Amino acid sequence: MKKCGRRRRGVVGGPRRILPPPHLEKRVTEEEEEEEEEGEEEEMEEEEEEMEEEEEMEEEEEMEEEEEEMEEEEEEMEERE
Repeated sequence: MKKCGRRRRGVVGGPRRILPPPHLEKRVTEEEEEEEEEGEEEEMEEEEEEMEEEEEMEEEEEMEEEEEEMEEEEEEMEERE
């Protein structure tokens, strides 16, 4: 019998996926998981470093602003005297 024009593409006559044997597949997934964990750890470390740098920059800016305010106050005090 003919199949009503339905044809699943990629299954019949298409390229076939070659899968590793099951016992090797587990090893590959374990290695991939380890690599993913290492990548995630590196990303977390980079994010922490970026956050620290941003905090340091903010602190420096705040210190500069405070110094400018102090200088302005000193100048005002001198002008009053």
